[in-house]
Amino acid sequence: LISVDNDVFGNSKLTNITLPSTLEKIGVGMFSQCENIKSIELPENLVEIGSRAFEFCSGLKTITIPESVEQIGESAFESCESITSFTFPSKITQLKSKVLMGCKQLKNVNFPNTITDIFDYVFAENSALESITIPSTVEHIGSGAFMNCSALKELVTERTNPIDLSNSSSVFDGINTSNFTLYIPYANISDYNNNIGWNQFYNYNKLNIVTTPGDLINTASPFKISNCMSLIVNGTIDARDFLTMKDKMPNLEHLNVPNTLISSYSGEFGPVTGFIVYPENTISERGLENLSKLTSISFPSNLTGIDNNALSNCNILGDLNLPEGITHIGENAFKNVPSTIYIPESNKYYTNYSNILYNKDKSTVIHCPHYYSNILILPSTVKTIEPSAF
Repeated sequence: LISVDNDVFGNSKLTNITLPSTLEKIGVGMFSQCENIKSIELPENLVEIGSRAFEFCSGLKTITIPESVEQIGESAFESCESITSFTFPSKITQLKSKVLMGCKQLKNVNFPNTITDIFDYVFAENSALESITIPSTVEHIGSGAFMNCSALKELVTERTNPIDLSNSSSVFDGINTSNFTLYIPYANISDYNNNIGWNQFYNYNKLNIVTTPGDLINTASPFKISNCMSLIVNGTIDARDFLTMKDKMPNLEHLNVPNTLISSYSGEFGPVTGFIVYPENTISERGLENLSKLTSISFPSNLTGIDNNALSNCNILGDLNLPEGITHIGENAFKNVPSTIYIPESNKYYTNYSNILYNKDKSTVIHCPHYYSNILILPSTVKTIEPSAF
């Protein structure tokens, strides 16, 4: 048996199916509306799944598509409301219209890098789908492709030029844009921002992660890490994670770690070459050095130290508010940082006076914002000026 006629088992009470190994084609509507089928094993020689083949199989929970399949027709799995995961085989080049529309429990979809077209309403009404990755090979997305995917929180595409959506309507209608992040190449943000259909999104390359010490590098894909613009960290980090930020996140603009613990670390895999002991509750030595796009930092409330060269050469960094518990600021910690550094008056070790950061008795100038370009009169108490203060 190689193929079966169209609609042959449609709307039947079938619960179990065994397909012959010789079967190459599942016909149009072959199992349409077979609501009692919960799983099915497809033969390894299968080449084609016809249109509407499994539509409205509401009880179908699991199905594995063999790598031999070259074509899946329109609405083949439409309204299979119990499917939670779906993987397209590598020979598929087009996702036909409505192929997975209305799969209300679908959470995970995997594409091969052979896909060129995503046609109309492919994922429409999939209210559990949270994340989608579009291969860079895709050239076309049809109307309503992701319409009413109300749980969709992120879309990842490595395409350097946006897919033209000008002839496709309602592609992303029903998505909560305020809770949605678009992950794209950092260098092409302006292209997406000026492109019809893509310009409705305003959260780009934002990571909100929970991590354990030394594991930041593993919390997201290399593409997300390298293009990250805004990083929100919960959990615990150490010097190894500062090395990840410093070396792997060159496009980082905003760092938010107010609820993060910084643990101690002893080893060779921190920001400084060699075996180093890095203290807890401290922005580690050279931890954020040379992040030239960094504009803001929200520090942990329990931060006690900012070590040597920790923020050196962050040369567009905005004003900083240090927490009350700071006890140590290392050499060149703010070298070439242009902004004002504020610290609560209750701090016992440092003070901000006329927007200049001193030690508590104002005997040492630690940092002066760069907007002081004219004559500056320092207090008579000053005895020492740190080398990188100006």
